[in-house]
Amino acid sequence: MSIVGARPARWIGLGLAVATLAAGLACNAVSTLPLPFLSTPAAATAGPTATITAQPGAQPLQIEGGPTINTRRDTRLAVTERVPVLEALAEEDYSNDELAEVGRAFPFTIELPGDLPVLWVYGWCTTSFEILEQNLSVMELEFSVNGVPVDAGQFEAFEEEAEDGVCRYFAAEVFAWPPGSTTTLQTKVIFTAPLNDGFADYAAGEQSFIYTVSAP
Repeated sequence: MSIVGARPARWIGLGLAVATLAAGLACNAVSTLPLPFLSTPAAATAGPTATITAQPGAQPLQIEGGPTINTRRDTRLAVTERVPVLEALAEEDYSNDELAEVGRAFPFTIELPGDLPVLWVYGWCTTSFEILEQNLSVMELEFSVNGVPVDAGQFEAFEEEAEDGVCRYFAAEVFAWPPGSTTTLQTKVIFTAPLNDGFADYAAGEQSFIYTVSAP
């Protein structure tokens, strides 16, 4: 993964080489990882009147008036095919010190060159597995497109050991952008308690990563 200064970027955007993501993460897909901040509705109980509903991520999710979020399986393929991440196409760039600021929104402006599929990704890195699990236990993630909530189960989970730590990533391929449209994707991170990832301290509070994507 990308190294910023002397430590790994705690968030997948800045300077991430998609080739590294493909090579390092695709073979470490975590398909059914129970995490506090990735809530998946329980399957219906089998019975004479029960209706079994597909788990989130098993089918593409078409956002009304917006793009489509691919299946978790196809997102895994998109990673291996080196589909670009949103940040790689954005005008903005942020340092690790900035990304440690809680109570802040991080806007990204993306002008798509065409009907280009992209990866919508959030990741968290720490210096050890123990710290990673402890951090994730006091973190919550919320995803939305044009204000419409997206079930976190639509995102595929990956894990990777970095040079000086370990990272967990959550990715979804987004495609079929409506022509001439502007779409807003948002990732909200909620820290329910203060934490330290081995690199920096984070206060309790929220961060928002807001992607304004314009399609031709």
